[in-house]
Amino acid sequence: GAAACLVAWAAGPAARLDRALLAPAALVLCLNAAPSASIQLSNLEMYLFFDRKPCYSPYTELVVAASAVAACLLFPALRRLNIAVFVVAAAATSLAFSPLARAEPLGQPDRVCLGALCAGRFAYDASVRALNGLCSELALLAQTTLMLQCALRLADPTARTVAYGALLAVADAAASVSGWVSAPLVDRTHITYGDFHGLPRLLRICALANLIALLPLPFVNLANNPDSPPSPPDSSYLPLAGGPDDGLVPPPDEDGPAPSD
Repeated sequence: GAAACLVAWAAGPAARLDRALLAPAALVLCLNAAPSASIQLSNLEMYLFFDRKPCYSPYTELVVAASAVAACLLFPALRRLNIAVFVVAAAATSLAFSPLARAEPLGQPDRVCLGALCAGRFAYDASVRALNGLCSELALLAQTTLMLQCALRLADPTARTVAYGALLAVADAAASVSGWVSAPLVDRTHITYGDFHGLPRLLRICALANLIALLPLPFVNLANNPDSPPSPPDSSYLPLAGGPDDGLVPPPDEDGPAPSD
């Protein structure tokens, strides 16, 4: 994807990306390259629930899916909020998984408490999953919206397409970097399957990294985002044939108008 965008960028001035995309690309890179504890959280759930109650796995997936749908429904009303609000909310809610690191697997009497709030292990996990999934999906939607807005600042339609594709390629490449960064952190926090006492520390590191990833945000300028109607389509995109109401103009007669009687 990145190679294709570079080739398109070099193709000509119509596809050139301006310098205003450097800050958005840096922000997208930092946000997606930040370390993540998602794999360790999945391992923790496997250890606590799924090894003994496999039916709990689809329940968790339904909770996450419902959170994503709720985020999509809420985002239009919240889209004017800064992306930092959603990133901070996602980072903060991820810390609520920390009490589960000290929980015992199902089959042993145990409850999880966050301050004065106590609940069963799976009920607590499902609640935190729902809240964190909602905030994480809102952050993802805000990031995608920001990439679109930055691409739409360009005047040329081809440049807009290339810019958005380049930002998506940056996000995809940064996700791989996140895995490379997370692996040594898991080793340094001494997290193993069956021993998750280092997970709270990993969650704090990941939350802090997500906050640091917002540093390029002040340099992202969307003030000049055009709000003009779309330009008329290029003739190469017009249909080959159409009816009387398709808006096509018939080609001029090269021999001139037909002689009248």
